[in-house]
Amino acid sequence: MKIERHTDEVSEEIRSRCLAALLGCAPGIVKSAKRISPIRTGLLRRSIQADVDFNNLTLIVGSQVPYAGYVENGTSKMSARPYLRPGLMENKANIRRMFMLAGLKGIGLAETASGLGVEI
Repeated sequence: MKIERHTDEVSEEIRSRCLAALLGCAPGIVKSAKRISPIRTGLLRRSIQADVDFNNLTLIVGSQVPYAGYVENGTSKMSARPYLRPGLMENKANIRRMFMLAGLKGIGLAETASGLGVEI
């Protein structure tokens, strides 16, 4: 009997499927976050985007606008007006579906999103 090891091929296949699922989730989350975000000048809304960290298999949705975090989390003088977390939660079912379509159901993937502690 000959036993062969194919862990590298399997690992690359899982990685590929994870990336496909992440890329499939991004547009919906961005669209929701943009729709929910408060508008004053429209700069925050226009700046919301998604990036995939290919090395860490992570989807990052956010804005580079300096005040984006203050709007999301609030300050001592301003109430929070979250748009990222609700955008993520609005897409929870789609995120699950994308990973299931990629054949990754039950694989035990990370369940926190961007350090927010949001279970997917």
